[in-house]
Amino acid sequence: MALNPYCLMEINLRALDENLSLIRSFIKPRTEIMAVIKADAYGHGAVAIARRLEELGVSYLG
Repeated sequence: MALNPYCLMEINLRALDENLSLIRSFIKPRTEIMAVIKADAYGHGAVAIARRLEELGVSYLG
């Protein structure tokens, strides 16, 4: 089996928004959220995700 050297990863910030909204629907309104962002392997968008989470009002990033 030949390996395909081309890979594509798409970061969907709209899905991130929707997922955070869903999480918030299950918790009390004043509950703080800490989002853990793992290593930015191969530049997969950790900075963009962190910025969006800050815009969405996440209390802490880890």
